[in-house]
Amino acid sequence: MNSFIDIVNKKYDSPINIPETKVHYYQKILKTNYMNYLEVIYLCGGVCFFEQFHNLILYFNREFLLTSATCKKGNDIINRLEQWGFVKICSAGKRKYFLLKRPTIAILKGDYDIAVEYSRTKTTTQMIKGVMRLDYFLKTGNLISYQNMFHQLMNITLMIKEKIIESKNKFGYNINLIDEILNCKDFDSVKSVIESNDEGLDIVATIWRDMGLIYKKMIMQNQTVSDEPRYLKLLVDNYGKVYLKYFPEIIIVDDLHEASYYRDYLELMNYKFINIKDNFLINVQKEFQKNKELKMLNHSIGYSILVIGNSSFSIENKKDMINKYLDKGINVHSPMIDYCKSVALDSREKYFTTVMRSDSDEKKKADLDIDKQIKRQMI
Repeated sequence: MNSFIDIVNKKYDSPINIPETKVHYYQKILKTNYMNYLEVIYLCGGVCFFEQFHNLILYFNREFLLTSATCKKGNDIINRLEQWGFVKICSAGKRKYFLLKRPTIAILKGDYDIAVEYSRTKTTTQMIKGVMRLDYFLKTGNLISYQNMFHQLMNITLMIKEKIIESKNKFGYNINLIDEILNCKDFDSVKSVIESNDEGLDIVATIWRDMGLIYKKMIMQNQTVSDEPRYLKLLVDNYGKVYLKYFPEIIIVDDLHEASYYRDYLELMNYKFINIKDNFLINVQKEFQKNKELKMLNHSIGYSILVIGNSSFSIENKKDMINKYLDKGINVHSPMIDYCKSVALDSREKYFTTVMRSDSDEKKKADLDIDKQIKRQMI
């Protein structure tokens, strides 16, 4: 899994299928530590304002005071990366930011031919959420990566295999097939393995078939989960059958969502989780709230929510609204195991609106101009 520590210590190689005209630029960047910075930006969404990059340098170097020297160093690196063709410098109003270009993505993918330019795949809203994810990392040290979902299921699969081996596989799981899944690189590869043969997989097939589908749809909606689940536990009965208790923390990056969005979202997610095969949720929420632990020998898969957004007041209101669903305690089958958490950021106000404080027509026009400016630069 790509934790921050993994990225700090990571060494990078040249991708295959590089155009001859770009080879010397790859040789230059691979002699530096710039790709370590760029991978964090890539995992957060592929966009970074200059101020964020200055703070990212501080974070890598375990420093706390932003100086003019750090800012100059950061600007020099960005300009160098643009000269080499790895980033594209743009502006939103008076603030500068950069997007990752195809040569950067190629290093991370390992193949120039499959790399896609960041600006070709993103909307303005997705870009704003990417900036918020990077601010969240700089504030908390936690990476909000779409890869978290795949890595969590892989980690759970490995943990299940270890439990199977500990119990001498009395239940008769297909360990060879589990190993085949553990060698897969993406959701589609796992799906192919399971579709061809799921005999002897039990809960392993369930998490990849049902949770895999939920996660793939979440990626399409620009959502992911925290790097660690809110709750994860494996239990084994006397017959060697492994039971899974898994409650990921779903992260919603809130870009001015209405209250109705959360009401509809919770109803949809509850429906999806309740319909996971063999998922036992009766009074699980109540048990967890009372004991902070689940001990029954059955599979229980649900979720909790973390909302990240602008304006402390607005986010707190939305968090309280979500938590009312938990306080009501009406649905004994609810898969939402714990109270919603929230983190307030100032990303939108800081980077995407003008410095004028009033809600004047002039300010609204200026903010609209920034939005149009961003869209033009992403073409």
